[in-house]
Amino acid sequence: MNSSRLVLFALALLALLALCANPLQACDSCRCSLGDPEAGGAAGLTSGSSSEQYRWAADLSYHYKNWDRVQAHHALAVNDTAGRATHAVLDEWTASLRLSYAVRPDLELGLTQGYRHVRQINAVDPLFAGAHEFSKGFDDLRFDLNWRFMKQREGGFPVDLSLFGEAKFPTGGTTERGVSARIDAEQQPGSGSWDGTLGLTVSRRWTRWGASGALGYTLKTEGTQDYKAGDVFRAGASGSYRLSPDGWGAKLWLNLGVQAIFENKARFDGEKDPNHGGQTLFVIPGLAVQPLDRLLFSASLQAPLYQELNGYHQEEDFSVQIGTRVRF
Repeated sequence: MNSSRLVLFALALLALLALCANPLQACDSCRCSLGDPEAGGAAGLTSGSSSEQYRWAADLSYHYKNWDRVQAHHALAVNDTAGRATHAVLDEWTASLRLSYAVRPDLELGLTQGYRHVRQINAVDPLFAGAHEFSKGFDDLRFDLNWRFMKQREGGFPVDLSLFGEAKFPTGGTTERGVSARIDAEQQPGSGSWDGTLGLTVSRRWTRWGASGALGYTLKTEGTQDYKAGDVFRAGASGSYRLSPDGWGAKLWLNLGVQAIFENKARFDGEKDPNHGGQTLFVIPGLAVQPLDRLLFSASLQAPLYQELNGYHQEEDFSVQIGTRVRF
């Protein structure tokens, strides 16, 4: 790839990131999947990530999220004021298993099931304000598809291009209770809603470097407690560099990505809620290790660079994700 093409590709990625300058909304969190580390797969999906050697894959991931601390008396005062509302989540984690099958090298189908655990303090009842509450259980089942319709070829098309889609089914639990009342819809393991996502990814590999970008839109429907989360637009880009020398059996990559989330305001019982949504931009440094051809380990840190939230809403401090992929 000559220098002019490199410049054009870099400008294309910057143009993708420019779409992230609009406001985001904060109830929807940063997501990082186990993309292809050779193609900068740190933020979101990666084009052409299916293996041409193995058809099946199992991805096991653990995602821990820490929230900005909110004092119980402050949250209680906000929630007692008309038109205002806030949460008092301490932290949460989700463990997920994704099984995927490559129908052919350019078409992969996946099914994901997770288990979510949320820890918060009571901020709605003066008698129990500050008491710890827990919401835990299986979250919603997800089905996804990734179709690479253009493939990078030497002397030919310069990048991989893929379409991806995801359907989320309302299978998760929605009845968890705190010390005095039912826990809010956002902190339930499941959503009770049918949601769908469509998007486009682009990626390129050359020598030791890789880069990828992704755009996606999620349409959400009304779920439990008459709550409809806001629709979400995501934009991400990432780059990777292979540290291990050519010829080594094991491979090691460093990667760096950014992801922006634009989420519409939520609705309660059909009415817009001014305390949901906002703007968030995450930076995502990480690494990936491939000791064997069919085995991959990855770890990443997601830190918010920018958060502009609507109304009264908690900000996210940081999150950490570790994952393992086995192909067979």
